[in-house]
Amino acid sequence: QYQRWRSFTSTPENSDCPWIALENPKAIVDISQKIQIDLLLHSHESPLVKTLLPRSKKNVRLSASLLKRLSKVVDRGEIIAFFPKPIYTWADVTRRILYLETLQDPGNLGTLFRTAQATGLFTIVTSPGSVSAYNSKAVRASSGALFRVPFLEKINLDALRKHGYHLLALAPSSETDLFSVSPENPTAFLVGNEG
Repeated sequence: QYQRWRSFTSTPENSDCPWIALENPKAIVDISQKIQIDLLLHSHESPLVKTLLPRSKKNVRLSASLLKRLSKVVDRGEIIAFFPKPIYTWADVTRRILYLETLQDPGNLGTLFRTAQATGLFTIVTSPGSVSAYNSKAVRASSGALFRVPFLEKINLDALRKHGYHLLALAPSSETDLFSVSPENPTAFLVGNEG
């Protein structure tokens, strides 16, 4: 079991992994109010764990040292909650999307998920060659936003056009503010990669 859990915390983007592991207590509490935890790993019965036990299908108590070895976060290691991977379709995507072109840094992807959630305006679509939204660093950086912001991965521009999206490229030097644009048609706002 341990090796399986370790692979799921290390490489959740793998297709054989059914879960996303979260370690941020606030995100776990928030998300578990709407989505049941499939597996809760914990090292002791804290007030937090007592709150989460009824929201968990299964829970396993581990030694603190073993839980810390499974953890991907330094100085955390109290709990790890495995949630089912969110799966979205075109029906979930909004009329405004941020289209991320070969984005490489998982931290940047997580930040864009938080931005999309904060604005309430966008869903996210990534191009082939972009880092996976299920990447453990992207998951941590999103602080749970990928459970609230629908996303599609590995979608090319032709597929966007086929689904009726107009394309607008974003540029840091533009005088037009992104939030002042109110397109009538479904629109994909293209964000270039770090290079």
